[in-house]
Amino acid sequence: MRSIYCPLCGKKLACRSLGDEGDVPWCEACERPYFDSFSTCVIALVVNELGEIAVLRENSRPYGGLVAGYVKPGECAEETARREIAEELGLPVHALEPVRTYWFDRREQLMLGFFARVKKAPFTLSSEIKDAAWMSPADAQAAMRPGGPAYRLVSQYRMAQTPAP
Repeated sequence: MRSIYCPLCGKKLACRSLGDEGDVPWCEACERPYFDSFSTCVIALVVNELGEIAVLRENSRPYGGLVAGYVKPGECAEETARREIAEELGLPVHALEPVRTYWFDRREQLMLGFFARVKKAPFTLSSEIKDAAWMSPADAQAAMRPGGPAYRLVSQYRMAQTPAP
């Protein structure tokens, strides 16, 4: 999101060249820049000891989602991933591995990807989730929208599980 007006004084921002950053919105009155902003989220591939992946179905959507949520102020990404998994699936995380980041253009979000290991147990779903199922990695990927962050995270997991020749 690009600011047009200063959130502190309300004056219209002008462009100012700031070295390597290029032109950025600048408030002449407050003498400060306002860089473009976006939401930071986590996305977690939750896998059990059998190698099955938790695939979610949010309200009014088909299966094809992974656990995801916004990072709250004061919270680190690892805390967010553990919190979201507990909230959405009711499962404690035994191991958490950062994987990579994904830019989700459709929602202007930076998604921080994780593999989360849990013990297989029945889900305790939040009100945000209509249903969830344990699926094989191949079935999980087939349920995802190709090219999206969830699809790419499952693809990365599948590649990591393939033995080297």
